[in-house]
Amino acid sequence: MEFSRKDAHLKTIRHLSIVSLCLILVSCTTGTPAPVTTVPPLESATQDSPEPEVQVELPSSEITEDVIIDEPRPKAWEKIEAAASDTAYQHAQLLAAAESLVYERRNLESQEVLELIDITQLSHSERVNLDILKARLNQAEGEHRSAVRGLGRLQLSGLTSLDQNVRIARLKAYSYSQLKEPVNMASELVQLYGLLSDDRTQQLEAGHQLWAVLSRMTLEELRDALQKTEDPISRQWYVLALALGLNSVRSDPFKYEQAINNWRQNNPEHPANELISAGLAPGPVVTSRIALLLPLSSVNRAFVQAVLDGFMAQHEADTNPLKPQIDVIDIGDQPANVTHFYYQAVDNGADFVVGPLGVGFVNEITQYVDFIVPTLLLGETSATSLPDYVYQFALAPEHEGAGIADRAWQDGHATALVIRSPQQWSDRAFSAFSDSWKKRGGHVIQVYDYELNQSDYSEATKQILLIDASANRYQTIRGMMGKSMKFVPRRRQDADFIYLSADSEHGRLLKPYLDFLKAHDLPIYATSHIYPGKINKIRDQDLNGIRFADMDWIIDKSERMTELKSTLEAGLSIDERVNRLFAMGVDIYNLVSRIEVLSFDGAARFHGVTSIIQLAENGRVLRQPRWAVFEDGTPELISDMAPPELGPIPKLNADVVQLTIREGRE
Repeated sequence: MEFSRKDAHLKTIRHLSIVSLCLILVSCTTGTPAPVTTVPPLESATQDSPEPEVQVELPSSEITEDVIIDEPRPKAWEKIEAAASDTAYQHAQLLAAAESLVYERRNLESQEVLELIDITQLSHSERVNLDILKARLNQAEGEHRSAVRGLGRLQLSGLTSLDQNVRIARLKAYSYSQLKEPVNMASELVQLYGLLSDDRTQQLEAGHQLWAVLSRMTLEELRDALQKTEDPISRQWYVLALALGLNSVRSDPFKYEQAINNWRQNNPEHPANELISAGLAPGPVVTSRIALLLPLSSVNRAFVQAVLDGFMAQHEADTNPLKPQIDVIDIGDQPANVTHFYYQAVDNGADFVVGPLGVGFVNEITQYVDFIVPTLLLGETSATSLPDYVYQFALAPEHEGAGIADRAWQDGHATALVIRSPQQWSDRAFSAFSDSWKKRGGHVIQVYDYELNQSDYSEATKQILLIDASANRYQTIRGMMGKSMKFVPRRRQDADFIYLSADSEHGRLLKPYLDFLKAHDLPIYATSHIYPGKINKIRDQDLNGIRFADMDWIIDKSERMTELKSTLEAGLSIDERVNRLFAMGVDIYNLVSRIEVLSFDGAARFHGVTSIIQLAENGRVLRQPRWAVFEDGTPELISDMAPPELGPIPKLNADVVQLTIREGRE
């Protein structure tokens, strides 16, 4: 379900209020009072009558302390009120109100308002907007084929404005992403890229979406698209993707750069050149000597070695005769010594430093070193100000926590139920999730820390889902009524989704209990810890339905990615526990040649094997990972594209709403 489920009582009141006002304004000339619906009293049951079935609602006193929901009026209400007094443009105002309701994720109300609109009272442009809105509502209901047909008719009409064409292309691309039709999705994104030529930031955003699709299409799909496409601009996008999609080119940075240069010479005016300059192509070779500062003799040697192996595998695959020389320096296990090794590397001629690796080493070097050459730290520091030629790259739990907040909000959720491990990485991930989630206006209704040494989580999940509260409420009602009733226990209804921080072992134990207690329809979002990196269809059946973010390197099982991994891992034995660090090493090597472009161009992106990468403030590397969901015990990739034109859910009044339940630690 794309949009969040709000509290049922509040949603009904809001829905009836909006629709009632609309009905009043379209029939206000009669002056007839609205009909009053009465509920007949409950009749006495005879001994022969069947036992009534009671679904016990959870009382607010058992969910929160002192909770009063005082939700602000939707912004659409102002437009509905305007429609009541504006007879000349009443139906245009209703259309604007319906659009606002979709923006506020109130689709049911929007649909009701649309049914009151007389299209003969709308201008041609407004009728187009009405059809676009109907397509968006179709998408919200999962009817993507209907949405595509309706939007396609608008495109063929030739009577749409530039702004409307942009909206149509975005919506069609989104539907094709949900229908898993990459060729059609790419076609719409090519059109969108061209339509946005006057807005470089938006154009490049669309361009990176397009390249993510093209670079993941099979060679057969690209050839098929090329054969069916007559438009010369579109054809050259596919030609470029084919040229860069060959395994020998993908694995060799030098051949990759040569293929791009050859294409550019033949297509100097093609709009893709702007995207190529924004990180798609490596920059000129300006680095002659790279020093790697790594704690190879520390207790974490296996993990450190994986980063080194990935970096050197990509270096060895690079056939550029001018590629940089690599100095590998073991900095030991004492952070205090890192300053000495940094200056030693620079004295030996290094014009770029990668490392050190690890938070302790990174904090030490940022405190005591005057950075002389561009440096890519492998870890994040608490230092608030660094030179603009110092960068930070980390596979930190904080990034995953914030990423879950992004994805859950994108998917239309508003209230989170948190189940987390008591481990340190989980604390860090949740802290980032909580900060990011609250900034968006989301709410965390309960946090539950499970015990690691349990094998039975039945009682724990009952507490999490408030099943016992439902049973207690049933006993109270039964005592009040003095008769037997069928009892259907209900889980709590105040959560849109579950945020789960668990490794695969604990995830396999928790998920079946959640399903059994009727939480199977609650989306679950997890960190990459839920997947060890190796397919195990039998054991991971219990993880079915869990969404998680991870690297292309780990979850992309396409032929192209499999070939690339096979090439770079040749002759090496990579343990699944360190596979992500190997991929990090691969991306670090390719990032060095692009990092200057990324640092000066906020719209630039590097499409790596760990993720799509961009630079943020203080030189931090931000990753946009891929999303997958467990199906039949196997991670299956799901669309990365966000539903277009969705706005924020109106915030609840923080002074009135107090969601205070906590389980475990604060």
